[in-house]
Amino acid sequence: MALTKTKISFAFSISFILLSISLSYVSAKTFNVSNTAQLRIALESAALNGDDDTIVLDAGTYKTTDDWAGTFKFFDKEKHDLIIKAKKGLTHNDVILDGDNKNGVFDYTNTKGAALVIDSITIKNGKAEIGGGIYCYSDKENYIDSRVTVLNSSIYSNSATDGGGIYCNASRVTIAGSTICGNSAVDGGAIYFDATRVTVTNSKIYGNTAAVSGGGIYCYVSSVTVSNSTIYGNSSVEGRGGGIYSSGNVIITSSTISGNYAGGNTGGGGICSFGSVTVTKSTISENTVGSENGGGIYCTGGINVASSTISENYAFKNGGGIYCYSDSDSNNESYVTVTISILSGNIAAGSGGAIYYDNNKDSNSRVTVTNSEIYGNTSTDGRNDGIYEGGTFIQTTKVNLAFIRSDFRLGAGPIAITKGLNPIHRLLKNDKR
Repeated sequence: MALTKTKISFAFSISFILLSISLSYVSAKTFNVSNTAQLRIALESAALNGDDDTIVLDAGTYKTTDDWAGTFKFFDKEKHDLIIKAKKGLTHNDVILDGDNKNGVFDYTNTKGAALVIDSITIKNGKAEIGGGIYCYSDKENYIDSRVTVLNSSIYSNSATDGGGIYCNASRVTIAGSTICGNSAVDGGAIYFDATRVTVTNSKIYGNTAAVSGGGIYCYVSSVTVSNSTIYGNSSVEGRGGGIYSSGNVIITSSTISGNYAGGNTGGGGICSFGSVTVTKSTISENTVGSENGGGIYCTGGINVASSTISENYAFKNGGGIYCYSDSDSNNESYVTVTISILSGNIAAGSGGAIYYDNNKDSNSRVTVTNSEIYGNTSTDGRNDGIYEGGTFIQTTKVNLAFIRSDFRLGAGPIAITKGLNPIHRLLKNDKR
């Protein structure tokens, strides 16, 4: 009898200790994780404990197929923040979340406007309908947005219908010090944003593919700001915006958009925007449109280029460097302003080697070039519309050209002989230089 009581007491003691550990683990704000099972427990506990939480991952590869439980998921109806990061001293090369080409890697849902931070993690081999690498959902219908930050991380070789690497809706997203490459989707090869404000800084987005639009970045009802970053070698096979597609505004600062390709409708090898585009201290180069307009930039709103270089872009039709179009059905006022910049070596198989401007409505739309160099550009059909062919500028109805202290040199060869303005042309009559 005494022995039985001792066994019961011992079992109770063990159960109490385990329960105490479990409760302590659930209520903790920091979870130290070293395997897939622990990661799933940490995500579930963090969603329930009513605290801001941090999950610290030790070195290793955490596969969604390790336990065949599928995508790592976090669902929280409370406004509590979550940080998932590598253990101190480790980098994204040491800590990997892997979908094993069978599952999406990480789904994050928060309907109360909390924050998610992913720091120094690799996310790869995800496969999902939406957001192959990372899927972030917020309550767009009630105008509640989450804050999503990806720091010092690598997101690659993921695939989805929308957002091969990342899909976010109704969020404020920051991508900093990160690399997003080799992802694929129908729209948004690397990233798909829906009703989102996006900042990309000190990052690289390259080698991503969209079957339709937004090889690098696809922004639907969203705006994007890119600074100190490189977006290169992305492609939209049958659509628009090889580097970036946006239905909102695009701001590029101290960055390079290069070697991107758009093969289908509309155009924009580097950037396609149905808002405004502002480019400052940046390079837009070697982008290509395979069947439409705007090798470097396609835009239906205002284009502001300052202290930048737009060079060696190619358009199958019009606007080798820039194509600006004002739709009569749009509320946007289209214009092109170029200041202290260089447009050179761009090619349009149609018109407008450097800039093609097309205004279809009555407004004060205009093209202004100030303290800039436009030279060595080529267009092949020679139609008298827009601004075309390395220094041969044609003023059409509703276009106000203000070339102030600028240099419009022609390239060497037959172009310099057969093209260009006569010195007594009306555009040069008042030039006092």
